[in-house]
Amino acid sequence: MGGEIFVVTNSVINDLDFSLNLDAKKKFFYHPILDFSTNSKAFHYARNIYYFTMIRLVSNRFIYRINKIIFMGIIRIFSMIRRKRYRFRVFLAGLRSGAELYESVKSN
Repeated sequence: MGGEIFVVTNSVINDLDFSLNLDAKKKFFYHPILDFSTNSKAFHYARNIYYFTMIRLVSNRFIYRINKIIFMGIIRIFSMIRRKRYRFRVFLAGLRSGAELYESVKSN
């Protein structure tokens, strides 16, 4: 049941948000969620952002929900203009997964 911890003194840590989307080019109606190289990256980005936002940043749920609705509307419009509706559905699935994760952690 025990384990070991190793210290790697010469390791380099990159910011996850930055390293996930290096290959995206800035376009008109740009948002990283629409331009990740894979759906998996977009899903996990949305899930993790939702989870960490709920854990650390939300102090007023009402204002958060209003902002979330506006943001999702903007991303939906961007996805329609750029013909990336499937990516928007992946984004929504990631948000649902983040909400489920948050609720499961919160209830424990």
